[in-house]
Amino acid sequence: MKKKLALALVILILPAFIRGAWFYRGTAERPQIATPDFESFTAPQPPVGNAEPDEAKQLGGMVLVDFSHNNRFVMTEIGALSDAVKQRGGKVELNSDSSLLEFQLKSASAYIVISPSILFTPYEIQLVKNFVQQGGRLMVFTDAARNVVYYDFFSDTVSVYGDVDAVNPLLDPFDIVINNATVTPMGAVWDVPIDRWDYSYRVNLRGPVLLAGEFLPAMINRNDGVFITVSSVGQAYMGAYECFKIAQVHLAATLDAELENTDVCALTIGPGLVRTPGAEAGIAQLAPLYKKTIEEFYEMSRDHILTDEEAGVGFAAAVVLASQFRGQEISSRQALIAAGIYTPSPPAGRSRTAAHPDPVATLTLCRQVAGTLKEQSDGWSRRSLFERQWMFRDFKKHAGMPVEQWLKALSKLESSLEDEDWDAIREQDYHVQTLAEYYEHLMVLARG
Repeated sequence: MKKKLALALVILILPAFIRGAWFYRGTAERPQIATPDFESFTAPQPPVGNAEPDEAKQLGGMVLVDFSHNNRFVMTEIGALSDAVKQRGGKVELNSDSSLLEFQLKSASAYIVISPSILFTPYEIQLVKNFVQQGGRLMVFTDAARNVVYYDFFSDTVSVYGDVDAVNPLLDPFDIVINNATVTPMGAVWDVPIDRWDYSYRVNLRGPVLLAGEFLPAMINRNDGVFITVSSVGQAYMGAYECFKIAQVHLAATLDAELENTDVCALTIGPGLVRTPGAEAGIAQLAPLYKKTIEEFYEMSRDHILTDEEAGVGFAAAVVLASQFRGQEISSRQALIAAGIYTPSPPAGRSRTAAHPDPVATLTLCRQVAGTLKEQSDGWSRRSLFERQWMFRDFKKHAGMPVEQWLKALSKLESSLEDEDWDAIREQDYHVQTLAEYYEHLMVLARG
């Protein structure tokens, strides 16, 4: 019996022993792995400038910071601001009791509101507006991440209240909208995926329409405001972008017709070719399609290139002169010229000091043009509603200005010619070529 038991144990244990001996044959000899010398390692430090800051100009005054509307910030977050004010000889005070707001604003130079979550009362709003009208500075900060969430136990609903709702009553309403956001998908019509067409539509057309719906009703109620769409010029390989930019031009023209009896102006402006990051990225895709390098592509368009500063100032000039440009598609350069900021170079071969034309013949021609245009506009005014609208809009589109503005410009030109004031004529730069282009357009229509 014992022999049988021993034999069974041997049969049971032996396979395990043989397997263990097979896998664990002697002592493992692991190779040495080189490791970095961590003791001698030092982390590189970022460069630190050694330039000493300029001495802060001592301005004095008191900056009042709102802290009475459950403001969603802590004092350490405005430490740098507080230090900067103190360096300039000023001081920072908190308004933690709204009943003291009127008293504290009397000695304040500036009032700062940061992420409030409680509405200002009508009385407080009026206090702040009076403070600004008397020369005080108002600075408002909002943060979409600093919302207040309310839970209604009775209705089992959650409401999110943002700081924008609290600060908007302190601010003037929007009176200028410029639709400058864009995406620029490039490629042949059949190569651009449909989701990129959809994305371009949402940004380049749907977005401006939504902004029109959001802001124009209030502008119309105030009878004041400017709504600007941004156009572009391009053809091959730019369809997914240009189709919707062209639609923006028609959107502005439609709005101009609908805003005809108001002081709210709608127009379109093209910035020209500006070397922004977006333009650089688009041209990097576009140039190879034209079999050009990026620099060759820019060279093709050098006459239309503006700096970002020039384009931006052109946008600002268009806003200021919106009543002059309403319903039109203009360029930043055109707005700069109209504002007297930019003077175009004379065409090649023509000097600014060239001999003056015959004043009598020029004056006679000016009077003939003005008389013809006045006769035409009077005839258009007697047409049916839709004919009248189409003719006046077609004129403004091709001549660059409405009829009444051209009649005023021609009257001013006539006076300058009568006085032979050539300096005034040069400075005004009447762009009569655009009026000539309108009549060329009529000749094309007449040929059918």
